Amino acid sequence: MKKLLNYFSIILLISPPMLNSQTLLSENFEQGMDAWTTVDSDGDGNTWLVANYADDQSNVIISQSWTEGVVLTPDNWLISESMDFSNVSNPNLFWKVKAQDPLWADENYTVYVSTSSDINTLESSEISFNEVIGVSNGEYMNRVLDLSSFVGEASVFVAFRHHDVTDMFNMNIDEIIVADVVGDNVDVSISSSVYNTITSPNSSAQFTFDVTSFGAGQLSDFVFEYTIDGQTTSLSSSSSIELGESSSFSFDLTLGDYSVSVQVLNSTGELISETMDFSLSVVPPVPNFSLTDTYGNQHDLYETIEKGDVVLLDFMASWCEPCLTSTPEINSLWEDYGEGQSGFQTYAITTESSDNNSVMNNLGWGGFYPKFSFSNQGYNLYAHYNTLFGSGGIPLFVLICPDVDNPGFSDVTFSLVGWADGGQSQNDVDNAILACDPSLDIQLETSGESLMVYPNPSASDVFIQIDIIEAKEVNIEVVNILGDVVHIYSQRHNPGLTDIQLPSEKWSNGIYYINMLINNERISRKLEIIK
Repeated sequence: MKKLLNYFSIILLISPPMLNSQTLLSENFEQGMDAWTTVDSDGDGNTWLVANYADDQSNVIISQSWTEGVVLTPDNWLISESMDFSNVSNPNLFWKVKAQDPLWADENYTVYVSTSSDINTLESSEISFNEVIGVSNGEYMNRVLDLSSFVGEASVFVAFRHHDVTDMFNMNIDEIIVADVVGDNVDVSISSSVYNTITSPNSSAQFTFDVTSFGAGQLSDFVFEYTIDGQTTSLSSSSSIELGESSSFSFDLTLGDYSVSVQVLNSTGELISETMDFSLSVVPPVPNFSLTDTYGNQHDLYETIEKGDVVLLDFMASWCEPCLTSTPEINSLWEDYGEGQSGFQTYAITTESSDNNSVMNNLGWGGFYPKFSFSNQGYNLYAHYNTLFGSGGIPLFVLICPDVDNPGFSDVTFSLVGWADGGQSQNDVDNAILACDPSLDIQLETSGESLMVYPNPSASDVFIQIDIIEAKEVNIEVVNILGDVVHIYSQRHNPGLTDIQLPSEKWSNGIYYINMLINNERISRKLEIIK
C-alpha cells in the first residue's frame, strides 16, 4: 500500500484548457488549501491534506484510507467557498482524480453540489457524482459534472467526500475548475501505459492518447498532432465527441526514450488544446537501474549482468513481516554463493517511502547483501515486475538469468511472491539459481562445507547449523565487532547436518562474526544480537 511515483519517465499534467470560458473557480493547491473547509466526519483525526509526490503534478489534495500501517475508514469532506452563478449559461465542474497506488486503487468518493455548505444539505443534493476510482494506468483521470441546474443561483458550493472505503491507500484530487464553457476545448492524456513506459518483448510498443472534449457542443473533424525530434505527424479524427467524451489516437515507438509534444486542432485549424509535453519510454523486459546502496556503493544492474552474474531482486519493506523471515535465508544463499563475488548477486529494494538508509541499515534482520533506500526508481522497478509477475504483495523475488550480450533481454526464470518458512522457499530459490547457472553448484562444492546461523538477528537463543561432507574436527570461534573472541568451540563431527547452540545469553547487543575453521579453511557468517 505504498506510494507509486514516477515510472521511469514523467508526464506533464495541466488543467483542462479553458480557451473559451469564464472561470469561477480554479484550484491547484499550490498555495495550500486555506480557501477550503474540511470536515472529519468519522472523527479519526485524519482529514484532507496537501501532498507533493515530487512529480509534475506538484501539489495535490489527498485523503487516506491507510497510513503507516494503520487501516482507516475515512468520511472526509472538502468544501469550496461560495460561487456566484448569476451570470453563467453553461457551468461545468472539472477535476482530476487518481488513486495513488494502483495496487490499492479502489477508493470511493462522491462529489456534491448545493446552494448550501451544510454537509447534510450537500449529501441530499440531486446533483452529485460517485465512483470507485480503480486503476488508471498511473495517470490522473479527467472528470466533468454538468452544473447547469444551478444557473442563476447567487451562491453555489462544491464538496468532495472520501467515504465508504477502508484499507486502500490515498486518493488524490487536483486541478478543480468551475467554468462557464463555450466553444471548442479538449484535454489530451495518455491511456496506454503505466507511467508512460511500455515493456516490449520485441523492441517496439504502441502508445495511445485520449482526447477528451470540454467544449460546449459536439466536436468533429478535429486533428491530433504529435511531434518527435521536429517531425510532426497529423492524425484525423474518425468520430464526433460530446462534452466529457473521448476519442483515441495511437502511434508506435521503438526501444528508447522520447520527448513528444501533442496538440489538437479543430476543423478550422484553430488550436483547441494546450500543447502538452510527454516523456515516453519503451523499455526491455529487464530494465536497467543504477543505484547507490545504503553504504554508499554504486550498483548498475546491466554491469552486473554483463559479468555473467545471476541476479536475485528482493522487493521488500521495513513493515513486512514475511520479509523478516525471508531475509536471513536469502542472505544465507548470498553468502554460500560468494557474497556477490562469484557469479551470484542479490539486491534488496524497498517499496516503503520512509525507508531511508538509517532504517534499512538498522533493520536487524540478518541481511548483509546490498540494499537500497526508497527511491522512485526502485519502486518503479517493483511496479514493473509486479505487473509482469506479482500479485500486489511483498516480498517479491525476481531471478534474472543473464544475457551478457543483451542485458535488457535477459530471462526472468523464476519469481515468487511471499515466503514459506522452514526452508521451502529457500530451496525453491536455490534450485532456481542452479537451474540458471549449474556452475555455481561446482563452486559451492569446491569447499563442500556450509555454515548457517539462525535466528539472525536473535534476541535469545542462537544456533549454528554445520554441514560437512566427511568426519573431521570442527573449530568455531565467535568474535565481536572489536575483534575480541567471546566463544570457542572445538569438536569432531560426523558428516551431515549438525545443530549447535551458542551461549548467546552472555553476549551484549551488537554485531558478531561466527568463524568456522575446517582443515585450514574458514567460513564466516555475521550475527546480530538484539535484546
